[in-house]
Amino acid sequence: MKECRFESDRRHFLPIAPAAAYGRCEDFVTNLLPACRDRDDGQVFIVLSHPASDFFSLREEASVDLPDGRQAGVLSLSGRLDGTTQAACDRALAERVAAGVTCLVLDCADLEFVSSAGVRCFIKGLKLTRPVGGGVVICRPRELVRQVVELSGLGELLPMAEDLSAAARRF
Repeated sequence: MKECRFESDRRHFLPIAPAAAYGRCEDFVTNLLPACRDRDDGQVFIVLSHPASDFFSLREEASVDLPDGRQAGVLSLSGRLDGTTQAACDRALAERVAAGVTCLVLDCADLEFVSSAGVRCFIKGLKLTRPVGGGVVICRPRELVRQVVELSGLGELLPMAEDLSAAARRF
């Protein structure tokens, strides 16, 4: 039995449905999305029109003053933070810490989705900043982000704040 699959630009494969569920797999895929590609081995793949990196962005914002006189770097996250985009987030956090930023405020107001891989990125930020006397605070999280962090049991390790001034007080 042939299987329909989803193919991202980074070659991650996720099954959609067995062909038998829709008759001819090619008909289903062609009707579902126009960007479909047949391969020599007979499998049909849907190709994303945007690379996975378009679904996540990280922007450095102005720093915020902390009560003890230090400054925290503010990083604004948007889109989806998952296994496909985690490496980009990890690199950005490591670059900030290497540049001397020890306290990180992750502004998640525009972060639409976070998976367990995204939570691992937050934890990596903690592992990088804590040894140098810093930390990570999640600022303005959407309800989904808040739930993922809390349900993972990391609510105390990853403090959350409703705005930048409240985030500054959490360090």
